[in-house]
Amino acid sequence: MKTIIVPTDFSETANYALEVAVQLSRKHNSKLIVLHLLEIPNHVMDEISSTNDVVNPNTPNEPPAALFYMKLAQKNFEKTRSLDFMNGVEFEEAIQNHLDFKEIGTTAQKHQANLIVMGSHGATGIKEFFVGSNTEKVVRHSQIPVMVIKNRMQHFIPTSFAFATDLDVASALALQEAKNFTAQIN
Repeated sequence: MKTIIVPTDFSETANYALEVAVQLSRKHNSKLIVLHLLEIPNHVMDEISSTNDVVNPNTPNEPPAALFYMKLAQKNFEKTRSLDFMNGVEFEEAIQNHLDFKEIGTTAQKHQANLIVMGSHGATGIKEFFVGSNTEKVVRHSQIPVMVIKNRMQHFIPTSFAFATDLDVASALALQEAKNFTAQIN
């Protein structure tokens, strides 16, 4: 396991996933990439494009709104670095400007990641029925294993996992990959 992607919204649940990813990273000497999907509203991006990244002269004391969002993300990354379980851990920051679950897979592919570890708040009610959770979408569409963490696990010791299949012959390769993955994490 060479590279682990951890999507984060900097929430408590995302930090639970990060803590597990850190444990795996230490155990397997893996590269850790923490991904934040930054949603900059289209009107803000249009404003930046129209000014060619120059601050609007009509508002000389106000930086573009996108700069605010980027600085906020950087501040949250600094808070993440200061978490107790992050002591001595190196990680690469990645920011994508699309709040779309597909960006997680794109980032994983770009970095040739072997695992995605993400937290889940769990969508409920009508939102889950019509939209589904982002985590569920990543699990369904990912080309690599996705580990979903819902609670804090200071000492991550996996004892079981679920492998969903339709028992189609094409699933055999995925089952073999799942078996190899379980061997990697014991």
